Amino acid sequence: ELADAFVELLVDPVPSVGLAAGGGLIRLGTDAVDALRAALAEPLVRGDALEILAAMGPQALPALDDLVGGLADTDPICRGDAALALAAIGPGAKGAVPALEQVLGDESAEAPVRYTAAYALGKIGGAAASAEPLLRRLADSDDELLATVAVWAAIKINPNDKDLFGTAVPKR
Repeated sequence: ELADAFVELLVDPVPSVGLAAGGGLIRLGTDAVDALRAALAEPLVRGDALEILAAMGPQALPALDDLVGGLADTDPICRGDAALALAAIGPGAKGAVPALEQVLGDESAEAPVRYTAAYALGKIGGAAASAEPLLRRLADSDDELLATVAVWAAIKINPNDKDLFGTAVPKR
């Protein structure tokens, strides 16, 4: 299949070939998802596969379970890239909310992984309403970036809550 051939070309020694293959996979859309899901198990192309799935946005929805699995990977870069791919799917990734909440609430997780988990919850929007209490708590975090992303995500989940806007833009 064409998608499998493109996945093999991602590791071509000529960088432009790998980039062209990645572009081809993105253009194939949902027809490339199965090949990309298989590529997630291959360390040499896993990062590329995650980036391509993120670039596909909602078309990557068939890979939802694989991306949720990526949130538990031992590699923090993989975990963050999985969260970004879930964010790109948007509201359709509502099935990932419990796993994203778990990552966000894990104080031992690397800070960038927690940032991307909060971002993904915000991109999922109203379907991530169960995460709002956690995001509100993290709005008071000593980690200013985490606090900022948490407030942003909470606003994306509940845009009608005027109290959140006060947290986002404090009065002097």
